[in-house]
Formats: sequence, C-alpha cells, structure tokens
Amino acid sequence: MDSQPYQPIRPGVGMEENFLSIDDILLSHERLPVRTECVFPRLGFLEKSSDSQDIAEGTKMELPLWLSKGLYERNRKVLSIELPKVYRDGWRTVFNADPNVVDLHKMGPYYYGLGSQMLHFENPENTEIGQTLLQVQLQAHLREAHLREAHLREAHLREAHLQAHLREVHLQAHLREAHLQAHLQAISERSISRPSSRPISERPISERPISERPSSRPSSRPSSRPISERPWWMDIEK
Repeated sequence: MDSQPYQPIRPGVGMEENFLSIDDILLSHERLPVRTECVFPRLGFLEKSSDSQDIAEGTKMELPLWLSKGLYERNRKVLSIELPKVYRDGWRTVFNADPNVVDLHKMGPYYYGLGSQMLHFENPENTEIGQTLLQVQLQAHLREAHLREAHLREAHLREAHLQAHLREVHLQAHLREAHLQAHLQAISERSISRPSSRPISERPISERPISERPSSRPSSRPSSRPISERPWWMDIEK
C-alpha cells in the first residue's frame, strides 16, 4: 500500500471550525474566563479551588473553548463569557495605533482564530473586536509584503554586486594573461638578440655564423692518401 505524504489541513475561516485541522483542535482547548449564571450541580470537580460538589452561581472560572461554546445559549443564561485581556479596549487601542509593536504569538498563539470564535458569544464589543482583527491582519499582511519586497530588492542588489565582481575578476584575469604573454615575448626576444659569450666552436650549430657552420656537401678535393692506402677498386678502374 502506497503511503501518501501528510498535507496539513488548513483551519476554518472566520467563525467556522475544521476539526480535521490540528490548529483548530488545539484552538478549541484554549481556556476562556467565564462566569456562571446558574448553579451547576455535581460539577464542583471542575472548580479545583472549591470543595463544594456544585458550582455556585456567579463563580468565575476558566473553561476550554469547546465546552464554553457547548454550554452557552443566547436565550437561556447559563454562563457569560468574559473577554480575554488581549481583546479588551486597552489592547485594541494599542493594536489600532501600531500592531507591529506587539508580539501576538506571546499574547496568544491563536490570536486571530480565538478572536473570531469570540464572536460566537454575545458581547457589545463584538463590532470593535471584528474591526480590530481585520485591521491587525491587514497590517500584518502589509508588513509581510514590505519585508518580502525589501528582501527582493536586497537579492537584486546582491546579484548586481556579484555580476560586477565577476566582470572585474574576468578583466583582471585577461590583464594578467596579457602581461604574462608580453613578459614571455620580451624574454624570448632578449635571449635571441643577446650575443653569446661562449666560443664559436662551443656554440650550438644554430647559433654559429653561417660561415662557421660545417658544410653538409661531400669534399671534391682528391684524396691525399698514398696509393697503397687507396681502395683496390680505384686501381681496377684505371
């Protein structure tokens, strides 16, 4: 059986959730500050700071997002959701001024997702929360686009500098080659024009004057050897 490579599933958009997405599963376990509007019988174990078997009305506690959404009803007040501090008016003012000065990951790894899920709960500040989320996300996209553009400009500048450096290296190599050839030619010309200090008889044949070079023709002078030393065939011809 061929195994398919894992491809991460994108989280849901806005108030929707995708429970096949790991990010949405982790987001659903984010804890929210809530206040109970009625008694929760036999659920005292959820509130570790109390020894009572029940959760009394008006108790402030933290519940995961999935449980808060399951218990929340608009028509029947079971519990009320309090805004996390990062979505309150003070932080919204900071985000509206300059969202780049705040590390959203430190404030909450799911700032956009949790903020979108907060719109499920009835709150008079939902409109401002939605506007802040849109503005912060827009500013983040613009900042990312500016950074990408700056990286592209820097890459183009590096490429231009590299090409200029390569051209300079090639030019220097050609100049060195030309200087080397000129130097070798000067050495060869100097060695040819310089007279040799050795005697003519000790010089190579190619360096001797033409008049001092041995002749390659056979000598036409008669042999000065005695007749007795001449070959026998010379006497026969006579």
